[in-house]
Amino acid sequence: MGKFISRALLGLIVIAGVVVTGFYFVLRASLPQTNGEITVAGLESEIEIIRDENAVPHIYTTNEQDAFYALGFLHAQDRLWQLEINRRIAAGRLSEILGAGTLDTDKFLRTLGVYRAAEKAYDNLDEDSKTMLQSYSAGINNFLKRSELLPPEFLLTGADMAPWQPVDSMAWLKMMAWDLGGNWRDELARLELIARFGPKRAEEFQPPYPGNAPFNFPELTDLYPGVSFKIDGGPDTAANLFAPLQAKERKWIGSNNWVMDGSWTKSGKPLLANDPHLGLTTPSIWYLAHININGRNIIGSTLPAIPFVVLGRNDRIAWGFTNTGPDVQDLYIERLNEGGLSYETESGPLDFEIREEIIKVKDSADVILAVRESRHGPIMSDVSGDMQRLLDDRHVMAFRWTALEDTDTSANAGRQITRVHDWPTMREALRSFHAPEQNIVFADVDGNIGYIAPGKVPVRSADSPTQGLLPARGWLGTDQWVGRIAFDELPQTYNPPSGMVHTANQKIVSDDYPHHITDDWALPYRADRIAAELQKSTQHDVKSFIDIQMDPASNMAIDMRDVMLSIGEFRGTHEALRDALGKWDGAMTRDRPEPLIYMAWHRAVSKRVYADDFGDRFERYWSTRPDFLLPLFHGAPQATHWCDDQGSIPVETCSTQVAQALDDAISELSAAYGDDWTEWRWGDAHIVRHTHRPFSNVDFLKSWFELSDEADGGPYAINVSATDFSSQAPYESTNGPSYRAIYDLANLDASRYIIPGGQSGHPLSPHYGDLAPLWRDGEFIEISTDKATIRQSAIGTLVLKTER
Repeated sequence: MGKFISRALLGLIVIAGVVVTGFYFVLRASLPQTNGEITVAGLESEIEIIRDENAVPHIYTTNEQDAFYALGFLHAQDRLWQLEINRRIAAGRLSEILGAGTLDTDKFLRTLGVYRAAEKAYDNLDEDSKTMLQSYSAGINNFLKRSELLPPEFLLTGADMAPWQPVDSMAWLKMMAWDLGGNWRDELARLELIARFGPKRAEEFQPPYPGNAPFNFPELTDLYPGVSFKIDGGPDTAANLFAPLQAKERKWIGSNNWVMDGSWTKSGKPLLANDPHLGLTTPSIWYLAHININGRNIIGSTLPAIPFVVLGRNDRIAWGFTNTGPDVQDLYIERLNEGGLSYETESGPLDFEIREEIIKVKDSADVILAVRESRHGPIMSDVSGDMQRLLDDRHVMAFRWTALEDTDTSANAGRQITRVHDWPTMREALRSFHAPEQNIVFADVDGNIGYIAPGKVPVRSADSPTQGLLPARGWLGTDQWVGRIAFDELPQTYNPPSGMVHTANQKIVSDDYPHHITDDWALPYRADRIAAELQKSTQHDVKSFIDIQMDPASNMAIDMRDVMLSIGEFRGTHEALRDALGKWDGAMTRDRPEPLIYMAWHRAVSKRVYADDFGDRFERYWSTRPDFLLPLFHGAPQATHWCDDQGSIPVETCSTQVAQALDDAISELSAAYGDDWTEWRWGDAHIVRHTHRPFSNVDFLKSWFELSDEADGGPYAINVSATDFSSQAPYESTNGPSYRAIYDLANLDASRYIIPGGQSGHPLSPHYGDLAPLWRDGEFIEISTDKATIRQSAIGTLVLKTER
């Protein structure tokens, strides 16, 4: 009997091994063809694609349309699932393949109406841009026609892939604008803070940008007569697959770019650096490519779903983006008339436009969603718990956003950038750039540098008291948009006397700038440190720029550390640890204990200072907040009521809270990492996760699809990574430099590039995560334009031949 059982078990193991092996080889069969010839329809001429040792494709073609076609074909080969999930996110069609767990996300996105807006905007593009999008779509679809097996995500979800449409690309371009927007979150937060604490304490908690005038918020009863706001009850927006839907503020997240002319460099030619910080995903949000069109080179980062190089360089110029963070989103409180089918305006009642959205849900019945729209946009409070929880039954919130307008012609700008060769042509190409407004730095081989912040930024009526800080009053004519900032009046400079430009999402206009761009600039910690590092030398080169990009030190951490050590009533405790913190230079390096101790201390002191004030809403606002905490610790009058715990009998001071918070932090870290603090490491807690959609949410699949690693950096460092104090892993990050590049205008082929993952989106490819260790350690790759050099290390050459 025992032998029988043993033989049966052995048989089962063999069968399981055969099944797994067979499954493995089936999945490998969906890896793309990278060598040989493929005959496809729709080309004007032959295309040669050489993949270098890093799997970066080098596309050789004779015309632009074939180049767009080739990029579509390559995005489909290497990132097919990413294309599909991106398209489904934008269209609000996740539940078709993922089930009821994504229904809230779909409801939000269907109500927002990104895909409908893309359809309308497509009609307003110029013919060249439409042709570009059609050629790109043809490249994707011709790959699909040839593919018998799709990547493993399709198999695991049961999804199929319909032909790609030009509007799919338009919709994802708008979703990138969504990811880079978000001042609606700040409006909502200010409204809740004033409702909870009143205007004065709300401004203490969320103060204006350093040096800006006070907000002087009004009382809500004066601003919104007849509206009853609630501070308790109702759910938050649920955490979901698409994190940017959440209403948490994200001011500590950002991007960097800078450019210096030849007076600051060893070569005498400009250098330009760029590292946009976005959500880190597997596969990477970016895809590197080199396109050669009749000898004209374009190199850099492309976005799967978008048919052009977004960040990069050509033979004469280089450019880099950071987010300006403009105030281009406004919430409008609409006052309902009886029955809820109409709303008040200054001219009388208007009926809502109502459309029906049918959401298909895997393994469930269809969900029918009635979407209401006012003159200001979709009624988002119908699907957002964060909005619903604040309002009474007679009011709703509409959402107005420049990217939802039919006139969004950003795709025209993307197509035109592929042809620019100097500052005038770059500037002209950007006239059609709509959303999101970006800080764009520029350099050319002749030694010129420049900066411009293109985009459509609304001008609000001077009579409006809200001015984008708080939700506008939809029933009044005074709270409307009255125009856009003229292109020639947007922030811009060419060959500035300083010889440099740097941006890190900080305030980029002077106090006398005549227009309002936003009140929600990122705090200037990164910008100030970049400026200081740049000014240390007039002999910069690629290496020094890399060193600055990888700088892990946080000036915010230094400021907070210094004041907390100086005011804490420690009574002789933790002397050795405090001495080490005092000598620490603020560098958030993964092999040191000080960054971990500091971050746990900062987290604990935040909880002690204001958890009692927020009650069950505390986690919604639990973040670093140096602009709130530092004034308290420096003795501002408001310290008394914030630092005292309202739920305890003794009166706590900021000094006692700081000391007790250090005890809290040490207890937390000792439980997790042992009692010897000298053995603690920031990298043990600071794991950077490159999330996979959707399998980062599936425990038994997560390790197969998601990339993760410990890393340097932290909040407000140049090498920034965001943390979420309220999460179960409060020191982990899913945000950081999504692309790093250094462009050398003295020798453009010596420029450096890196993305945090790999070129392939297929988990069985050797190029799924091969660039991740380089990204982690501050190493880069070069992308040559010399065909002979490329061939020497090529891993494959594929020729697309046209049908005759």
